[in-house]
Amino acid sequence: MAAGDNQKLKMLYLVKIFSEETDDSHALSLQEIVDRLEAYGVNAERKTLYKDFGELEKFGLEILSEQSGRNVLYHLATRRFELPELKLRISRQHLRGPAPPAAGADHRAHQGHE
Repeated sequence: MAAGDNQKLKMLYLVKIFSEETDDSHALSLQEIVDRLEAYGVNAERKTLYKDFGELEKFGLEILSEQSGRNVLYHLATRRFELPELKLRISRQHLRGPAPPAAGADHRAHQGHE
C-alpha cells in the first residue's frame, strides 16, 4: 500500500492506533505514530497531528502527553467509570429505547403492505 492511499481514513486509523497500542502504561512518540500511519498508507506531518489530536479530544477521546527525555509520548487515557456514572449511562440509554432500524429496513418492512 503506497503512502497516501488512505488519507480519508486518517482519523479512524489514529483512533485504532491509540485504542489498540496505548494506555496509561504504554505511549507512542510522534514519530512512532507517523510510522504507524504510514504503514496504513496515510501521510502525516507533525503539525497536522497536533490538530488531529485536538479533534479527537473534541470527539471525546482523552489524548495525554508526557515528556520522556527528549521525546513527548502520547497515549489514550484509560477511562474507568464509577458505579453511579455507569448507572446513569444505562438509565439514559434505557430511556432512549431501542436503536432505530437501519436505513432501508423500514422500506423492506412496508413492501408487503402496499
